[in-house]
Amino acid sequence: VQGHPTPPGLLAKDLDQVQLHLEEVRFFDVFGFSEAAGAWQCFMCNNPEKATVVNQDGQPLIEGKLKEKQVRWKFIKRWKTRYFTLAGNQLQFQKGKSSEIFPCFENQLTFSPSHSFQKDDPDDSPIELSKVQSVKVVAKKRRDRSLPRAFEIFTDSKTYVFKAKDEKNAEEWLQCINVAVAQAKERESREVTTYL
Repeated sequence: VQGHPTPPGLLAKDLDQVQLHLEEVRFFDVFGFSEAAGAWQCFMCNNPEKATVVNQDGQPLIEGKLKEKQVRWKFIKRWKTRYFTLAGNQLQFQKGKSSEIFPCFENQLTFSPSHSFQKDDPDDSPIELSKVQSVKVVAKKRRDRSLPRAFEIFTDSKTYVFKAKDEKNAEEWLQCINVAVAQAKERESREVTTYL
């Protein structure tokens, strides 16, 4: 796996098979390689500052500029740079905000909702995290040994495709989204049982 230590005696094809298996079992959703520790660690171990932030509504867990793919017709696709914030129960687009406005944790992704748009309809509605059915790494080509930097978010009505600037960045976004989705679903579940 590119950027991480390769065990001695492991062939490239074996490494590819191991990486594919780890992607299938969603290992990279939960664990990341810590260069400082020189070992694989859980997301919260690598990012302890995030553990307290997750439970605070409205406090951004992660934010940054994203490129959003807008599909006008079947063959015409356009990318637009926008600013997104993952906070509380939503991943949302922030109009008129730039990375200078928020001093907290920033990252850059490419964003692609996989559905058709009407003319001049940028779809500014946020992704409700409690409605997310799954978050999945987009498989890379077999010859490419680097970690995947693209992932998809599936809701009941849409599929969103995100692409980060690099593997480490994708890992951070993916892990933050998974943690936030789990928190949102747990919060919603508590609210439902309270009303019963």
